[in-house]
Order: sequence, then structure tokens, then C-alpha cells
Amino acid sequence: MAISNDKKEPLPTKETASSKPNISNEQPQGYDAFLQAGKKLKENKEAIAKPTNLTSHLNTFRNEGRLAPTYSITQLLLEKPEPLTFFSVLGREGILVKGWTTMFSSYPKLGKTELIYQIACELASAGNIILIITEEPKLVWHVRIQRGETNGNNIGICFALGKKDIVEELIATTSASIIIIDTVRSVLGLENENDNSEISRVLAPIINAARANNKTLILLHHSRKGGGQNGEGITGGHAFLGIVDASIEIRPLDNKPRRRLLSGAARLFQMPELIYEMNDNGTLQIVGSPEDLKLESVQKNVLTILNDGWQSTAEIENQLTPSPSRSQLTDALQQLATDRKIDRQPLVSEGSRPGVTYKWKLKSSKGGETSD
Repeated sequence: MAISNDKKEPLPTKETASSKPNISNEQPQGYDAFLQAGKKLKENKEAIAKPTNLTSHLNTFRNEGRLAPTYSITQLLLEKPEPLTFFSVLGREGILVKGWTTMFSSYPKLGKTELIYQIACELASAGNIILIITEEPKLVWHVRIQRGETNGNNIGICFALGKKDIVEELIATTSASIIIIDTVRSVLGLENENDNSEISRVLAPIINAARANNKTLILLHHSRKGGGQNGEGITGGHAFLGIVDASIEIRPLDNKPRRRLLSGAARLFQMPELIYEMNDNGTLQIVGSPEDLKLESVQKNVLTILNDGWQSTAEIENQLTPSPSRSQLTDALQQLATDRKIDRQPLVSEGSRPGVTYKWKLKSSKGGETSD
């Protein structure tokens, strides 16, 4: 066997093994290299976020737009956005805006779902596709949908109690252009509706999904027992009012159990106050504004209806638009008769006559009470 003359390196001694190696390379090693690499990454990130070689503010806006849509005022002025488009609400416009997020609130069991369902039927009949995401069971909806006719193919009912994780995806993928969530607390699983941070965290993705997909979003929520105006009646934190585009409150009217008052607040326009009522067949209809139904306004309208012939209270009521409540109309007629502006049969001087059908006509030119 040939013996090699190559010399092997001697094994390190205890002293040389514990000493640091002599590295001539000037590049940083180990943890120092990690720090330098991080510094370079940070410098590159800052160069992208805050460029120093751009020639106009417009380029800056474009760069910021990589993270979120950003426009200069000049760019916005060049656009021609569509004007506000209102959907019909019980035959009236000026309340529900297309493409906005609107919250309807009322004290429990005041009929907000009934109102929203009739609005949905009205919108469906106009050709809109609606998806109602509900907390209620099928049995309740079976009863509700049998009360009236509508374009059933244009309304979908999603039973989503306890399924909050699917709502955002539903909004993004559904063919419906109008989404109704009834109610926010139950469907979206709000644990503490007084926590503004939780309200924003839960609602912001839902609203963003609606905006990104050009959907009109209607949220149903509860209001405090004492109610309120301009959003103050909404139960829970103020973030409910702040995050939506419009808020509509439904309130009862004293001594008028079948009537409700709609009032609210919105961005960009003044929302009107309207009164609606439920007819004997269960249909809801607008009867006018509070101003229209004041006693003085009712008296003025009555005088345009009356003539020289006797008319019953019911006959007068059928001719009035907007129609006041029966008690309000009776009060207006009685006051006009007391002021001797109209005649009553039987005579006002005979006092109240329970069970008798009152009739009314314009005051006789002869003066005094007449009974002909």
C-alpha cells in the first residue's frame, strides 16, 4: 500500500477551539446581517410609501390609492355621479336612498318587520330583487306572506339566525340588489350593543361588502323604550348612528294604536316626517305628515269638502286627503260647529248625542243654528 505524504491538519487544542475564528470577510455575519437586511427592507418600504421623486400631488394620491381609493378634489369634480335616487316607501319618496345603508329602528313588537316586508313587496313589484336575512322562523313567514300578493320570485328569505359568518359572503354573491337584515343584534351576533368598538367591528365589513357590490342595505334594529329623535332613540352605542348613511325611527302615536310616525336623520338631505297606518285588511299606507294632520289643518280641509248639503262624518272622512283619524276629524268638526262656521245635525246646543249619526254642512246664510 502506498503511503501518502499529505499531512493532516492537527486537531484543535482546547485553547484554539474556544477562541473566535479570524474572519477576513467584511460583510456582517449572523445577527448583524439580519439587522442590516431589516434596515434595507424598511428603507425600501419607506421609499415606496413616501416617494421623493414624484412631480405632482396627483402621483402621491395614486400611490396612496394602492392601499385605499384616494382621489383629488379635481378628479372628483370631473366625475359625473348619479343624483340621489329614492325608492318608493308606501308610495312616497324622499326616505329610502338607492345604494345607501339605512337603519330602521323601533321598540320591539311595533311592526317594523311588517313595514319592511310591505316595502320589500312594493320594491319587488317594481322589478327589484330583494334578499331578506331574517332571525324569524319559517312559521312566522308562512303567516306573513299569505296576507297579500307580491312578486314572490323577486324576494328571497334567508333564515340565518346563528349564522353570522355567512352574511358578508351572501351580500357579495347574491343577485339581489337590496339586502335586508332583520335584526342586526340577532343575525350578526352582537354580544354588547353598547360597545362602539364591537359595533364598528361587526358592521363595517357588512357595509363595505354592500358598497363594493353596489347593494342597498337595510338594517333593522331596536330603539329605547322612551324613543327619541334624530337617531337618539336607537338602543346601544352611538356607533350605530355614525356608521350608517340614514337612520329612520318608528314611533307610536298616543291614542292611535294603528298609526306610526316615521322620522329620521340622513346624510346630505332633510328627511321628512310621515305618519302611516294599518287598514282593516292589514295594508299599511301613508296618511300624511304631522303638520298636515294638526287640528287647524284638518279644519281647513273640512271646509273645502262641506257644501250646503248634509254629509255624515264617514262621508267627509272618505273625501279627505290626507285622512285624519276618526277622533281627530270629529274634534275638528265639533270645533267648527261650536265656532258657528258649520251646522250640525242634531244641533250643537243639544249637546252630545251618543248613538246618533251626526251630519254636517256649511253654515246657513240665514245665521243661527238650523235643523232642516
